[in-house]
Amino acid sequence: MKNNLIIRHSEDDKVGFQININKEIELILPKFFDQVCKDNECKSKEHIYFYRLFKKYLYRKNYQQNSVKRDEKGFSIYKSSEKSKIKNYSLIELYFSLLYDYEENDILVFKEKHKNMSGNGNADWKTTLIRNNPIINDDNIVYDGVYYNNYRTNERHPITQLYLFTISEIYKKLHDNTIIPYYSYDFHKFKDIEYSLYMINKYRYNFFKDREVKVLDILESIYSMEAKLSNFTNNKKKLIYVNKFDYIWEHMCKFSLKSQDKICNKLFKNGKYVLCEKNEKGEEIIRRGHRPKGDVFIETEYEGENYLLILDAKNYSVYHDDYAHFPGTADIGKQFLYKYFLSKKYDEKNDYCLSQIVNAFIFPGILEEESTIKYFAHHRFGNEFDYEKDILCFCIDFYKMRDSYLNYKEEFRSDVIGYILKQFISKRKR
Repeated sequence: MKNNLIIRHSEDDKVGFQININKEIELILPKFFDQVCKDNECKSKEHIYFYRLFKKYLYRKNYQQNSVKRDEKGFSIYKSSEKSKIKNYSLIELYFSLLYDYEENDILVFKEKHKNMSGNGNADWKTTLIRNNPIINDDNIVYDGVYYNNYRTNERHPITQLYLFTISEIYKKLHDNTIIPYYSYDFHKFKDIEYSLYMINKYRYNFFKDREVKVLDILESIYSMEAKLSNFTNNKKKLIYVNKFDYIWEHMCKFSLKSQDKICNKLFKNGKYVLCEKNEKGEEIIRRGHRPKGDVFIETEYEGENYLLILDAKNYSVYHDDYAHFPGTADIGKQFLYKYFLSKKYDEKNDYCLSQIVNAFIFPGILEEESTIKYFAHHRFGNEFDYEKDILCFCIDFYKMRDSYLNYKEEFRSDVIGYILKQFISKRKR
């Protein structure tokens, strides 16, 4: 089933979500999607996949920084208890957390204890003793009826109805035509935010299962924040939750291709600045410098020979747009210097000849259904391809990269690395 999720193409290549002044959720996509999403439609559940992508990126980014931080545009990642996590989520996170719960677990329904005298369930002797007058007959105690306890699913429970109503409203914000099974037609009551919060607090301590408690926390946070959102959007402002796609694409490539960053640390030592002046003791004054840092480094063996791949993840629309700019002088120079300084031509102690080092730019794009990666260009300095200096250009299918990023696939990594090496070797032999 398709939905009509509103898509906006970012002029500055940011990606994420925004809540517009009509309180609709819009998906913000980078430029290269402009060539493939012209009908303004998105495949079913794309909003969930993009949300999971953003969440994983921000989680891993903050995890690597070994701290809990909030992105300047609203995303947040917390590593404390689940309850405190939810209370600090952004509104977008709350919406998608609830959708994810529904799509993974279906409707939240509650089982309530039901007393009966028809023999269904377990005997409730405590209630039987309290409510029935015993009859003593020939030294035997007889009751005119025994109470039993069983559990019934209550699909009309107010919290179940609030849950369904909220899911329905979120889908409307996404322009998603997913049909929600309604068990009640009293949903209009929940449009009153104060009433919704009252119902949540009324039933909060009736539920103890992990999912029930979590959903109640999400619902409470949603309606508390929507009360504030009303004042915000009434002033014609938007709530924006975005991040630069350049950073996300780089991180996707690093993770999905298993960049061996230790190679860079091993081959490049920390730099330092040495001031011309000396200190009072006549010693050099040292200031901290930096080591070169590339995007993706991979050491691998292919057809009995060792190779080093130096891949630079670039977010350019060059594969889909004939007029888009390619990487510039700084990017080309950086790749060229990496290859030179890591080769035996610079230092005989290094492990690789120039013919064993592959320089490449990797771009995001949308390829044909069966394709994972495509070689479509190279940067050269002369009239013929020169493996010592030139840089190959590959487009990797965004959706396949995203799938591997969310659920790592070794097959994807092997396919990409094998294809790059095959293209490099074939051109090297010419």
